[in-house]
Amino acid sequence: MATFCAMLRNLTEVEELISELGDVQGARAENAAEKLMQACSRSGEAFQYLQERAFDGAISERARNHLYLILAKMRTWMTLHNAYGWTESNYAY
Repeated sequence: MATFCAMLRNLTEVEELISELGDVQGARAENAAEKLMQACSRSGEAFQYLQERAFDGAISERARNHLYLILAKMRTWMTLHNAYGWTESNYAY
């Protein structure tokens, strides 16, 4: 039950950050993007959800563009992480 609650919290956080990306600009958008990358690096479910939401026509174009860039960064990081066998698993560290 605790794992399910944590997963729901992660998905809720991702959804809130996606909507924030569409509503704000500049430093606030960068802050939301960084929080989104951190949340997705801690949770595989959150990362999967972000990938699915990136193609959702219901979110704003601005937010989708941010999501494409975030996903590209995350995928690049994951590739480097796997290639070099780094032991730390969170994107932000």
